[in-house]
Amino acid sequence: MGRNIKKLMLVSRNLENYCFASWLKVILKMADDHRVDTIVFALYSFNDGGGLWKLKNRQLFNHTKHVERVLLETADLDLEKEENQRIEFWERRKSRPAIIIRQFAKGSEPLARKQAFIRQFQRRVFGNAFILNCGEVNCLVSIKKNHRLVKIADPLGFTRRLKKSKIETIINPSHTRFSRYEISAKKKHLSLGNRTVISVWNDWAQQSFRPWSVYKNGLEITDQVVEIRKPIESRPDIRIGLFTIR
Repeated sequence: MGRNIKKLMLVSRNLENYCFASWLKVILKMADDHRVDTIVFALYSFNDGGGLWKLKNRQLFNHTKHVERVLLETADLDLEKEENQRIEFWERRKSRPAIIIRQFAKGSEPLARKQAFIRQFQRRVFGNAFILNCGEVNCLVSIKKNHRLVKIADPLGFTRRLKKSKIETIINPSHTRFSRYEISAKKKHLSLGNRTVISVWNDWAQQSFRPWSVYKNGLEITDQVVEIRKPIESRPDIRIGLFTIR
């Protein structure tokens, strides 16, 4: 992948409004002006009309100098079919994106789906980064006693694989915010070992104080994300944050 991810742009929107497609060029230019190397869009990113409007490498990189990677989800957003959604991870030097399909979203889903996720581990590795799809943090298990969280367990050995592969950054885009406290605990757990876990999600009616989170080495460092105020005047619901990995 060349140089590792250093400076990211996180992009979120209100789901009551249209996807990012019409503002893609504006966002790309803004990222380049801020010398961002990686853009991460919250999911439900780009309406491809069932494959009628496919993105191309030149749309993302021909008019940028600093942007090296773009992560977004394409789907026919009018259909809202789960199987139609896919993350596309674009790299400047490659003509086609890496495709990542979510294997599961809830801890209660069948073990076979989680095992399929583990088998795909190497497909999600890009340099020292790993892409974790929406809800897949639930490969970890929260152990409770008397309704209180006691510890986070890792029955599939996911964190062991992260360590073995020398993963330093986990990119974890989501469709919407997970409100359960166990999700934050799982992200904190994944960040142990000086690892950075970065999430961004979409909002409903501006309900989130911040539509992103960052954890490192067991601590939340979301305050280090610098938000660009009113980045697109005609779309006040689009929120953009900048984060530099240190």
